[in-house]
Parts: sequence; C-alpha cells; structure tokens
Amino acid sequence: MPTELSEDQLLVTTLRDYYAGRDPEDVFRDLQEKYGETWNDAELLRDFGVQFFDGPRVHVIRKKDGVRGTVAFIDSPRFYFSFIPEPAELSKQVQSLSS
Repeated sequence: MPTELSEDQLLVTTLRDYYAGRDPEDVFRDLQEKYGETWNDAELLRDFGVQFFDGPRVHVIRKKDGVRGTVAFIDSPRFYFSFIPEPAELSKQVQSLSS
C-alpha cells in the first residue's frame, strides 16, 4: 500500500527535484523570493539554536527572542527556509504585542 507524503514532505521532495543540479546561488535567491528569509548552515547556527531534525523540518529556537519553531530544509544544496513559530510561541508574541 503506498504511503502518503505529508504536505511538508511533498513540498521538500518537489523542491529537491526542481533544484537538482542548479547553481546554489540561484537556488538561494529563488527560495528567498518564494519563502522569505533563507539560511545556509552557518547562518542557521548564527540565528537559531538547533533542537533536532525531523525531516523535512528542523526544530529550532530563534536566538534573538527565544521563539521556538521549525524551518524547512532541502539537502542539495543545503538551505533552510520558511520559519514557522510554534502555535504556543505565536500566541505569546500576539499577547506581548497587545500588552
């Protein structure tokens, strides 16, 4: 019986196939245009504490404000993108803005 891919797995598989063999600088720019802020390995470690990998997402804590969340990644070339705060963290941000 075929296994269904999650929405994240499908996205990363599609992106991996699309970017295969392309120039890494072009891939980085394209990811930035589509998903906003994008990081390479060094930039990810500069901006986030990495908790664990749960492909196709990495669980992280953003260093500047301690917000927990996830980023998606592609393997080759290795880039991280699409930071999504955890729902509880998101509600904390909203509460602090309304205070």
